This record gives sequence, C-alpha cells and structure tokens, in this order.
Amino acid sequence: MSEPRFDLGDRVTFTEHFVRVATPIPPEPGNRWWEDNRTRKTWERRPVRPYSTPAHQVGVIVGARTVYDGVARYGFEDNPTTFTREGSHQAYVIATSLRGRHVLVPFDAVAASEEA
Repeated sequence: MSEPRFDLGDRVTFTEHFVRVATPIPPEPGNRWWEDNRTRKTWERRPVRPYSTPAHQVGVIVGARTVYDGVARYGFEDNPTTFTREGSHQAYVIATSLRGRHVLVPFDAVAASEEA
C-alpha cells in the first residue's frame, strides 16, 4: 500500500474515480435464494466523464480511505449480513463543490492543481 502524497486541503485535479459495482451471485444448486443470497461488490476505476467541465475535475483533498472488494452474504431473520474481503484499494476523498457529493479517486490518478 502506498502512502498519501497530498495533505488535507490540497487543491488537485484527477482523471479517474472509483465506482461501486454490485453483481448478484446466483444461489448454489439446490439452495433457495434466501439461503444463499450473495452479491459481489467491487470498486471499479472509471475515467472522468468526457462531457464534464474542467471544474468537475478539480477539487480539494478532504481525506484518504481504504475501500474493499468482496462478497456480501445477506442474512435472513436471525443471521447477520457478512462481508468477506477479497481485495483493497487506496483512494483520496475529494470534494469538488461545497454541496456536492465527494468523489473517491485512486492515489495514482491525482495530480497537483496549478490553480490557486
């Protein structure tokens, strides 16, 4: 795992971001859906939308996180939902506007911004 290169409040630009993707896993043969209700959850890298303005590709570092890929097995009644980790990714949390949703960006897709 790499260490963060930027500090809290640094102004940066980015070219990619993480998107959470959930893919249902079919039940094993002979099991009913409520006995084997599973979903594979992964964080996929996606390029910044080409039609977005340059302002949407500039932001401020507000944190750093580790996000995990894995399989969620959903519980039924008394059984708790569990998550089995299969991999991890390091990401910066970047705010692009005061009221907008933050963006999770891979460490290597971030560069220092020339704007002041």
